[in-house]
Formats: sequence, C-alpha cells, structure tokens
Amino acid sequence: MLWLDAMIRVSGVIKVVVILGVVLSLRIFFIDKWVINDASVFGVIGQGLVNGKVLYRDFWDNKPPVIYFVFALSYFLFGNNFRSISIFEITYLLGISCLFWRIVKVKFKSDIVFIGTAIFATYISSMVVSGTAGMIETYLLLPALITLYFMVNQEKLNVTAYIGLGMSCAMAMMTKQTSLVLGIISAILGGLAYKRYGFHAIINIFLGAILMSLPLIIYLVHFSTVGDFWSQTIAFSKFYVTNKLSVVAYLREAYNSLFLLKYPLLLLLGLYAVLLKYKQKTVVICSLWIALELVQIVMTGHFYNHYLIVSLVPLSYLSLLSLEKIYRDNTILNFYLISILGLLILSPLIYSQSFLQTRDNTENKYEVLGDILLKNGYVGGQTIYTFNDWPHLNYFLGAKTVGKYIYPVPLTTNGYLNINQVTAEISTLNQKEPDFVILNSDLFYNQSMDTNLINKSLMILLKDKYVAVAQINNYQVYKKK
Repeated sequence: MLWLDAMIRVSGVIKVVVILGVVLSLRIFFIDKWVINDASVFGVIGQGLVNGKVLYRDFWDNKPPVIYFVFALSYFLFGNNFRSISIFEITYLLGISCLFWRIVKVKFKSDIVFIGTAIFATYISSMVVSGTAGMIETYLLLPALITLYFMVNQEKLNVTAYIGLGMSCAMAMMTKQTSLVLGIISAILGGLAYKRYGFHAIINIFLGAILMSLPLIIYLVHFSTVGDFWSQTIAFSKFYVTNKLSVVAYLREAYNSLFLLKYPLLLLLGLYAVLLKYKQKTVVICSLWIALELVQIVMTGHFYNHYLIVSLVPLSYLSLLSLEKIYRDNTILNFYLISILGLLILSPLIYSQSFLQTRDNTENKYEVLGDILLKNGYVGGQTIYTFNDWPHLNYFLGAKTVGKYIYPVPLTTNGYLNINQVTAEISTLNQKEPDFVILNSDLFYNQSMDTNLINKSLMILLKDKYVAVAQINNYQVYKKK
C-alpha cells in the first residue's frame, strides 16, 4: 500500500520529533500539577536528602533508596520546587523511548521500529497509566530495558558484558522490592549464558550485582541504618501485602487497568506474536515475563494501573513482531493497521485529558488548605505536621517536616510499631513544635491503638500551644500561638 509506505518512511530527525511530541503531549500539561500520594512522600524525603537528612534514619518509608535519590537529583538539576520531578521525568521518558528504539532496531526494519517506539512512548508517558509523576515503576523501565537488551543480543555479547546484567538486576531490587520478576528473567538469561561461557558468566552477574549494591551497603553502614532499612523495606512488606483489597474491589481495579486503558489492543498484538512464533526463544521469554508480572501483581492483593508499567517492555517487543508480520505480508490487515495505531496512541491522549480534570478536582482541597496556610502567615522554611493524610502540602510548599513518620501508614498499621517508637514520635512533636498542624479526621487505614495514642497526645499539645484557624470538611488547621 503506497500511501502507508509514504506515511511511515520519514527521516530520522522527523521520527525523533514525533517521539518527542508523543512524550510532551502526554506530560506537558502536568508540569504545574502536584505529584500525589506515594510520590508526595518521595518528594518530601528527596527534599530532605538535599538538605542533609539521612535516609531511613530521619524519615520512615518502606521503599528502597533509588526513588528518593531520583527526586533529590531532579531538585539538584531543575531547582528545589514541585515542578522539578515532572521536568526530569519528561527528559527521562524521552531517553527511555530512544533506548527502546536503539535496542529493537537490530531486529526490525526502521519503519516498524518507529511505529513500535511511538506506541511504547505513548503508554509509558500516559498519566492514566502512571497516575502521577515520580512513581517507582516508571524508574524500573531502565533496568527492564537493560534486561530486554540482553535478551535480544544474547548471541552477540561477550562474557564480560554480563556484569551489566547483574548491575541491572541489583538496580531493580534497589528501586522496588517486588522486582523479583526481573531477577527471574535475568537468571534465565544467565542460564543461557552458562551454556556458552560456563560459570564465568554467572560469576560476572553476581559481581555486577555486588558492585551496584556496594554504595548502598556503605551508606547504610556509615549512618548505622541497616536495622532501619530492614525494618522499613522488608519487615513492613508483610503488613502491606496482608492489607489486601476485597475480591470485588480487586476485580474492579483489574478491569479499569486492563480494559479502560485500552490495553486489549496492545494485548492482541502481543497474542498474535505468540501464536505466530511461539517456538522463538525471545517470544517464550517475553511471554513468561508478562505472565510472571501478572502473578506478582495478584500476589500483592492490589491491582493499580502503575503496576503494569514494567510489563509494557516485553509486551511492546511482542507487538513489534506482530506489526512486522502484518506489514511484511501486506495482507488486508494493513488496512486496519493505521486505525489500530490511532486507537493505541489516541486513547491515552483522550483519557489523559479527562484524567487532568480529575486531578484538578483532587488538588482543589489541598490548594484551599495551602491558601489558608499562606493567609495565616506561612513562609518558606517553616514546619508543617500533617497527621492522618499524605504530605502533599509539605511537598508543594517546600515545608520542613517534624518527626520521622511523615505520613500515617506505619502509625496506623496494627502491630507494626511498638509503644517505644510511638512514644518517641510523640516526644519529637512536643520538643520541636511544628509551626502548623493539619489533622485529617477521616480514617487513613484501620484505626489502631498507636493512632489513638498519637491523636490524644496531639490534642493535648494543640490545646496548650496552638489555635485553630480553619476547618474544611474533615481537615482542621492549627497554628502555633
């Protein structure tokens, strides 16, 4: 079909501009938007690291270290403000898209690579998929692509290169604990390398993992935070996993993630590749990769949109195989190719606009609270203690925090903290006396004895040393007398 050939045979420069346009069109409207929920915690901790705080000692959070240093790096590069992570992430996603292009171009024609990269860039950049800038899974794309590189080029690599596979695997684990799937795929690739190079390949993989982990080990030992790291990132995980969604809520989340985001179109392309080339080694590994990612999600008891981001790497590779078959055979399916690609690319764009409106509604209450603080004399550098809610205002206003537990999950999870840890947090609040206190009377998690103890202690502190300045719905705002 000549019109199709003419449309997709464009110069390399135009192709890069198109990919840049895809990323920008999905992210540019969100630069002035706040990061929300988990990402606000990462942002506050990142700001703390820039100001000399120590990870896991001065802040509590249950994630490995990479994401906090990503935020800190974004502040270093683009300024200590809430827009920095969005600007950083646009640059990162463009780089990830180009890396995907470079990896797959050795296997596919340039026209197909361009189309496949446009689809890949669309999904990894869509806010409907990630939910907000600064989510951990977005930064797992780098080790996932390195894994894909080893899968695609395994026959061409020398044994020394497998140090990079070990480093990639360790990077993934230091980004999120549940990156076991990348570890399993790396182990499979290591097994294939063993057939060619023997134990030398396995040793190099372990050497790479050790080299990548060494800076974290030195950091934890130097600041005596090994115990804190274990308690927060490992021990707490079992409490999180047991706090599962109901079956109905889980199925609803799964439906929203897989179908409302137009994943079926991408899944159909992937399935077509599996049916066509089910004996091909890379197809088997990609299929296993996707299946294991889904099993891992099921095991967590949650099914959030951003959990699917890493699966886009093997799924996009399978889609390239399908697109190549359709385009090469010049069958009647070519007639539908542009329609399919249009739906693939436009559906996240359309959903992003509606999602933008939803985000505006979500942010409104925090903007109102921020205006209240500013009208009551808040100036940059003052301290805000937010109890029973996410630290959105601390992040947006660049406010300093008080206490170790900057959001309520550890304080409201039954059985996680002991009475000494809770008492220490109360003592910190009494000694440092934040300039403003914001209380959310709604239950964040199940109310526990720890929550009630802090609540009562806060009431005593507020009664003696603070004055109520506003109440909006379930939020009460207090200012130090």
